[in-house]
Amino acid sequence: MRGVDLEREQDTEILRQAARLLEAENRRLVQRVMELTTALLEAQGKDREALQLEIESLQAELGKKNRMLFGKSSERRSADGDSESKPARKRGHGPREQQELRLVVESHDLDDADRTCTACGGALEEMGQAEESEEIDVIAREFVRKKHVRKKYRCRCGACIETAPMPPRLVPGGRYSLAFAISVAISKYADHLPLERQVRIMKREGLEIDSYTLYDQIERLARVLWPQRTTASAPSFSTNKFSS
Repeated sequence: MRGVDLEREQDTEILRQAARLLEAENRRLVQRVMELTTALLEAQGKDREALQLEIESLQAELGKKNRMLFGKSSERRSADGDSESKPARKRGHGPREQQELRLVVESHDLDDADRTCTACGGALEEMGQAEESEEIDVIAREFVRKKHVRKKYRCRCGACIETAPMPPRLVPGGRYSLAFAISVAISKYADHLPLERQVRIMKREGLEIDSYTLYDQIERLARVLWPQRTTASAPSFSTNKFSS
């Protein structure tokens, strides 16, 4: 965001463009932190230290971008001191391209009962042509019980048996995946969703869980990200912050 002072800028269109760029950058940083966290669980020695330093650097950068995006400068106030709840209406522009969204193609066929000519009663055949249109849709996330089937291998001599390894986990034999823990942390610290609110959302989506379990996932993740730090210097995950 070089050349743009978000604290003083008054042009709403420039501010919208800046917000879109910051949101895209935040998504990139969050994705990179997730990738590095997965690698960190498998790394040892100097590789582990290097990954920790890179994660901390990315987290600092992410925090800076969040402050720019969600800080006081993003809340423009009117002359009487009240927050403006409605953005300025965008005029003279069509729908946004939304190029960052994954394209899902859904084909629609005529029912068998409708594949009859209304004039002569003959059968309708496909023309090789179609009409296309787009809409923005949402595909809900789904919580699943993933069963890991680890295949065993043995030598004909009978002296060697090997079992396929498990994917990396926060806790050996733990019930919740690394991706689940990262999702909880991102929802809380990047999207500002308190754990109790996440519990209610997850319940609507079919997962029965409590805030203490979500807290435990974040605390375990913190141990991976900051294993060498003391309790005083590590981020605070105290239980009285479930609703904060």
